[in-house]
Amino acid sequence: MAGTFGARMLRALLATWVFVVVTSALFVLWPMEGAPTRGESPIWMWNWLLPTLAFQLLVFWVVDANLLLTRFIRNLSTHYAIWPKALRKEHWRVFGMPLHPCIDDWMDMQLIAKRTATVNRLIYAPTVVMLILIASRNSVFDNWPTPPSLIISFLLTTLILLASALSLRRAAEKARGAALQRLDNYRLETPEDAPIYKKLELIRARIVALNTGAFSSYAQEPLVRALLLSLTGVGGSLIVDALNYAKF
Repeated sequence: MAGTFGARMLRALLATWVFVVVTSALFVLWPMEGAPTRGESPIWMWNWLLPTLAFQLLVFWVVDANLLLTRFIRNLSTHYAIWPKALRKEHWRVFGMPLHPCIDDWMDMQLIAKRTATVNRLIYAPTVVMLILIASRNSVFDNWPTPPSLIISFLLTTLILLASALSLRRAAEKARGAALQRLDNYRLETPEDAPIYKKLELIRARIVALNTGAFSSYAQEPLVRALLLSLTGVGGSLIVDALNYAKF
């Protein structure tokens, strides 16, 4: 039920409402000045407010998807899955046994990578929209007001998106670390001349090499690299190298 469209939309709407209520206090302290339009018509306020609400709804929709996947990853890494009969037969053909904790961990990591591959890219949608909103406030396009309340609101949204992305990455890496720890323990208990020993080494190497979905590095994404290099010039390459070093 938690992953249905209605439940997700309800949570996203509730989070958007809470965010608007909290940030409205900022606009009381630093109110929005009049827009550069003729006349006294308040239509400019609705033209600004409706896209902003839609943007915040998009942000919390993505955050909710990341939270669901984070919970899924934690449950998957702490319980053994019951795989379909056809997949167990494939395990028997490849590994010589239908079930084994290390095989289970390998399948878990593949499932996490595939399930998070699509949602992991959703983080770019609100990020690109935010960049457009920030750019539209530039005086090159028009003399729109940019009070501190709006800047703080954008910063809070950025922190929410960043925390959501990091929580998903942290859960995936924690699951990978637990899988590698269990695999190393089984390798210590398995004789080196056992047929499964070399296959355990291969499974471990493939788990370490996984770099898709939540296991991928944001610094290696083409969109992120292009934005960093275009916005910061030569310094962007140093930022990309630092992010790669930090495995972000």
